[in-house]
Amino acid sequence: MFRLPYEVLFRCDGSPSVGLGHVLRCRSLAEAMARRGARVRFVIGAGSELALALLSPFFPVHRLAGSEDLTRSGLGDGDLAATLEIARKNGAGMVVVDHYGATAAYLESLAQAGVELGVIDDLADRDLSAAGWVLNQNLGADDLPYRVRQDCRRLFGPSYALLRPGFASARGALAREFRETDSRVLVALGGGDATRSLAAVLDGLERVERRLAITCLATAAVRREEVDRRAAASRHRVELAIDVEDVTELMARTDLSVNGGGSVCWELACLGVPMIVLVRAANQVNIAGALERAGCARNLGPWNDAESPSLLAGWVDELLSDSRARAEMSRRAATLVDGRGADRAAEEILMRRTQR
Repeated sequence: MFRLPYEVLFRCDGSPSVGLGHVLRCRSLAEAMARRGARVRFVIGAGSELALALLSPFFPVHRLAGSEDLTRSGLGDGDLAATLEIARKNGAGMVVVDHYGATAAYLESLAQAGVELGVIDDLADRDLSAAGWVLNQNLGADDLPYRVRQDCRRLFGPSYALLRPGFASARGALAREFRETDSRVLVALGGGDATRSLAAVLDGLERVERRLAITCLATAAVRREEVDRRAAASRHRVELAIDVEDVTELMARTDLSVNGGGSVCWELACLGVPMIVLVRAANQVNIAGALERAGCARNLGPWNDAESPSLLAGWVDELLSDSRARAEMSRRAATLVDGRGADRAAEEILMRRTQR
């Protein structure tokens, strides 16, 4: 029988090229596991300096050797051997992988080494039959063609959204009111180098008729001089918020968000923020579509320089002028996510292990 304390090893990456969504959601689950007595550590690959900064204040982090940024690549034999060695030396009973580069063979090798394998996934694009549990926090996860074994524990849907604890408490203290004079817009396009997308969105917002108070949420990976140049030339008031650890206050005072289709959607939904979603990667297509069908968001789709600026400006004008529509979007979004998904997932994963 396994008893806590129990050693859990996470393998994920975060960089300007892949963003920070994988790291942040793993950190949320890791914190929830640690609160239940698990001992947690992380393994990150070369090129994951952004991930190191987010993880090292909280957990032991092992950075794999190498100088080339491999965060977008498949995880090879060297990565596998190093991860297994770290797991062995530290007595890990579970390895959690959140990485699109982890092939079916990579995952099978981890499972054959005698650890329980968990996978955090969005795409269902590979054989995950090695996994003891799979977590997909997105709407529509049940409809994806997952290849898993019959006894695999499926933690699917926004009730398992891996948010930090501050969201549940901020949600409890929130009293939203929407007015037709609202003007506060949040732009949140992800944790990587979103400079080009951010500049395009700001150019599109210049077409909005009313004067806006725009807050751009970004990381240090963004090329600040480019964003500052557009902000200085804007007729709106534009503020750049870099590496804000607690974003709940920013989101709580937002009237409308223009955001990417990643994990930020579930943070915004938890706080009842109406959204216009911009698809920036293939894994965001299903999320954006599902949010629109659920009545929580407008789906702008991938950015198109010919059409998207006018469409974005029109939607922003329309939604800010329609307080009832935004109130309904807010209500629907808030019903999806209660902010306790990480605790819920940690409870199910760890308690299942201790009861064996």
